[in-house]
Amino acid sequence: QVGGIVYLFHLLFTRLLQKKDRLIGKGSRIALFWTLFALNSFLITPTIAPFFGRVALPLVASQEVPVSPISYVICLFNRHYATPELKTEMIRLGKELQQTHPNTIITYFDTNFPFWDGFRLLPHASHNDGEKADISFYYLDKKSKKALYKTTPGYVGYGSIEAPKKGEENYTQRCLSQGYWWYNFVAYCPLRFGHKNMAFDIERTRTLAKLLHKSPHIGKIFVEPHLKARLGMNHSNKYRFQGCGSVRHDDHFHIQL
Repeated sequence: QVGGIVYLFHLLFTRLLQKKDRLIGKGSRIALFWTLFALNSFLITPTIAPFFGRVALPLVASQEVPVSPISYVICLFNRHYATPELKTEMIRLGKELQQTHPNTIITYFDTNFPFWDGFRLLPHASHNDGEKADISFYYLDKKSKKALYKTTPGYVGYGSIEAPKKGEENYTQRCLSQGYWWYNFVAYCPLRFGHKNMAFDIERTRTLAKLLHKSPHIGKIFVEPHLKARLGMNHSNKYRFQGCGSVRHDDHFHIQL
């Protein structure tokens, strides 16, 4: 959204200069675009977004606001906007989580764009109204078994899958056998790294799963059925299977109001 708007202004501005016989080189045009884009992303867009019912999620976690993005790239590209209600609930969940696991924060991935309901946040199918967010599981250092507090596998979070174990339901295999070839797409995410040195932290992730279940504001949570069972959430009607038409959800929780 923001990139498209900035690009239009960029075209108008450079053409205006060319009409006045002021030539701008390719490098200068590229630098101008990214300067305008950064200014809009961090100064202008956060001011305008509330008029569309969206606010930016926190960029830096603190004791009072234990929520942060997995990467500032998500924020640079304006994929970190939500309704005020969702932001408030994520902060509340983070504070409640810290009562059991101090220093643990809510780490979010993609959320929503800043403007207009119904505008899809590709490649997601449903991130289009400010009421959805993808949030991280928790991990341990594989060697020391110590909790990792601000580290999540991968640069954007997606692709570090916690696959079904022997005896657990394997919906990925089921969906692939039905012809949904894209269901396993996230397993090939080129931006994942570090996951070989990390282990799934079942204790902290289960605590977060319970808090999400108890929240009166969270209405639906997508996660793979084998993790729903492993986390002890089979009794919860909030935890749903997202369907084979989507992609596998054993690398994050998808939450929505």
